[in-house]
Amino acid sequence: MKSRLFLVDREHPLPEGWEEQLDLVIFRNSLGDEIRIDHETFDAYERLRASLARDGVLVDVDSAYRSVAEQRALRERFLKKYGEAYTEAFVGLPGTSEHHTGMAVDLFLIVEGRAVVLNEELVLFTDLWKRIHSQLPDFGFILRYPEGKESITNTGYEPWHIRYVGEKAAREMSSKGLTLEEYLKAM
Repeated sequence: MKSRLFLVDREHPLPEGWEEQLDLVIFRNSLGDEIRIDHETFDAYERLRASLARDGVLVDVDSAYRSVAEQRALRERFLKKYGEAYTEAFVGLPGTSEHHTGMAVDLFLIVEGRAVVLNEELVLFTDLWKRIHSQLPDFGFILRYPEGKESITNTGYEPWHIRYVGEKAAREMSSKGLTLEEYLKAM
């Protein structure tokens, strides 16, 4: 998985042996959770986080790499908590989640000293997300599931879900308003 430009979704599951190619680092987020993340993605995230902090926006990683077993357990939790329709719109099937690559990052916000981690609360901070999203391309990230592009990504709007693709591709996608699907199709 040297290239950062590939799809992982229901139609594009990861190939056999993909786990052996991962270069993960482990760190603890501000809540004390152990996070595994692609090495290059982590370096870019740290630069993004520092830039946002200088602007008074505090973020941290809620989730990055997930094994197939972890994805299965997450789907089961979401099915019980939110039901089938929500889970289908927001949680990938095991083996088809970008989180398996370690290059997808779910952020959470720290607002007035409080960690905001629940999806239903995160979506309420539209102004903060705009500020975050505006800086993503400078650090090689894209907003993976933008609002209004659900029919293209087949996933609901997730302001917290970013994907590392490298600075050149991120800037190009951002400047043209393209999703990863649209960008790869145009290549």
